[in-house]
Formats: sequence, structure tokens, C-alpha cells
Amino acid sequence: MKRAPAIEQILNELNISPLKRYGQNFLVDQVVIAKIVQAANIEINDRILEIGPGLGAITNALPLADIQYTSFEIDQTLHRYLEKAFPSGTHHRLNFLKASAEPIDIILGNLPYYMTTEMIEKIYKDFPNFKRAVLMVQKEVMPRLIAKPGDEAYGPLAIFLSTIGKIESILEVNPQSFYPEPHVQSVVFSIEGFDGGPLTTTKTFFYFIKKLFLHRRKTMLNNFEGLIQDRTLATRLLNQVSIPINARPETVTVQQFLDLFALEQSENKL
Repeated sequence: MKRAPAIEQILNELNISPLKRYGQNFLVDQVVIAKIVQAANIEINDRILEIGPGLGAITNALPLADIQYTSFEIDQTLHRYLEKAFPSGTHHRLNFLKASAEPIDIILGNLPYYMTTEMIEKIYKDFPNFKRAVLMVQKEVMPRLIAKPGDEAYGPLAIFLSTIGKIESILEVNPQSFYPEPHVQSVVFSIEGFDGGPLTTTKTFFYFIKKLFLHRRKTMLNNFEGLIQDRTLATRLLNQVSIPINARPETVTVQQFLDLFALEQSENKL
């Protein structure tokens, strides 16, 4: 493995050590970095958002002179380092979960395990119109992102992602590709954003799905009634989209959820 330039030396110069509370495992494998940048398929003037760039391993491989670059780095020392090392970019010392929505073309990031779900949901709610996202997660998370109806892992994450783009696994990443080495395997995957997609607003659909999965062991009728507070209407709308009233949320297809959402929104406008 070809390692990135002496990361230990940079950390020593900054007088810091990787912090477990921020999930700091710095990517040092140049081959992996190159594949991530290649998968991003960056074009001139693209607006790039990077989540948690750390010491800029991926940032350093980007064509910064030709793009509009924004980063979100919560660590104060690393944020200052990024401002000095990559002055052409806009760097926010902020948890990405608190970021304001803005137009973005490409999203990059190695998502910490302890907040992977929240970060993907944040992207879905506030940055859904991207062209492409290239993200890294722990390998055990991946089944939840690509699960199908009936799978044990099927739930809101898989539904959300399937409505904004096509997911493709790019490569597995060994612990040796990081410093310090984590105790898990990671996976890099891409989301190729749909042009337009089936939704005009993702935030409303987000809360709709969250409510229907709030009690996974309850039937769709009971969950839907809890959402709209009308059992008769809930029964009628479920029947219209051919969802059995005793079905569980994890058995309902993405298209059925979309159809049910559209009907529920239409009822709200009457």
C-alpha cells in the first residue's frame, strides 16, 4: 500500500492525537484516495462539499483551482489547518448535522460510524439535489443502505436513498488504509443522483416514512392511522395503493410508499 505523506509528522507538528470521540481515523492510502476522486467524476466549476476532511487527504487530491470547495470539520485544530493548507476553499468549523442547506453538486465524506445514519438523513433532507455523492461507511452499515422489501435491514435509509439516486459499491477499504487503524472494514460507495427524481420535496417524505417506521412491529394501518389520525381514511388510502392493512412497514415497496405519500398529500390539500 502506498501511504500518504507522513501523517504522523503532521499530527506531531500540530501537537495533536486522533480523537476517538470524533471517530478520527485518517485515510492514508493513496490508491483508495485516487479511486474516491475518480468516482466523484468532478467537472470544472462543480460545487464540492466534503464532510470531515480531517487533514485533507482527499482534499489534496481535488482540482481545487477549478471547483468551488466547502468543508465541514468539527475539530478546531484541524479546521485551522485546513484553512491554512487550502485557502481557496470555504471551511466551516461546524458539525455537518448543523449545516445550512445550499446548492451542491458533489458530496464527499468518510462518515463516522456513530453518526452515519444521521448524516445520510441530513444529506437526504437538506442536500438532495446533488449530482453525485461518494461516501465511506463501515462495512456493516452497507446492507441497510441497499436493503430490499422483506430484508431484515430494510428501513428508512434504504427507502430514502432509493428515491434520490442509484447506489453502487466502489471498493472495500482495509483497516491498514487508515491511521490509526480501526478495528473494522469500510466500504466506499457512490450515489448517482437522479435528474429530478420522484419527489419535489424530500423533507416531508422523510417525516412521513419516519412515522410509518416508528413502530416496526405494528401494522401499516396502525402506523398510518397514528400519522393521519383517521382510521377510515387510512384504510381507504392503503387499499388504493394495494398495501394490505395488516402489512408490516418492512414489506412495503418504495413505489408503494411513494404512491401512499402522494395520496396523503392530496388529501391534505382538499
